[in-house]
Amino acid sequence: MSENEENFTDNLQKAKEAHLLYLEEVKNELSLCNTDFKELPPPISINVRKINEVGYIENLSKDLPLKGMFLYYFSINNSELIFKDFQLFRNGKTSDTKLTKLNEGNKGSKYLYVGSSNSIKRRFNEHCGKAHDKTYALKLSKWLKHASSEIKFNYVEVIGVKQIILQHLEDALWRELKPMFGKSGANNKS
Repeated sequence: MSENEENFTDNLQKAKEAHLLYLEEVKNELSLCNTDFKELPPPISINVRKINEVGYIENLSKDLPLKGMFLYYFSINNSELIFKDFQLFRNGKTSDTKLTKLNEGNKGSKYLYVGSSNSIKRRFNEHCGKAHDKTYALKLSKWLKHASSEIKFNYVEVIGVKQIILQHLEDALWRELKPMFGKSGANNKS
């Protein structure tokens, strides 16, 4: 084995050992994390027919907290029409509007999106359609046309955890719920 190969092998072994230590730390922190939420905020019901009415989304979000560490998800009882609306919009899109990822394998899921945020009010508004074109979000008001169901927005504040633990909780919830949109894994959270 050449010196270069030995260095690579040694470095890879050191990286593996360091990552195992990191995972052990994450495991310990997760085991200490309190997920026994006694009082969850009531879900916000979004009437799809009203989503484009002036002031509707702002009114729904008026009582959402501005800051904190939150986990959230959007759900719906009939996802078939949502999937079709999204495909039609995506296929006919002419602008640079960034859209969240469509998970083809989860297209029958009643869960639309799972996420975490340090500003739940801002993130709710972005997902409903009040987002800059370069922001990845559901942007429901831009493409949702035919669904007659209500969308539910559920959220909870997670107190006393590090950002990385919040991300691990989000990823675990994502794997459990298998949402139709979005991706598992870290983004630059704000």
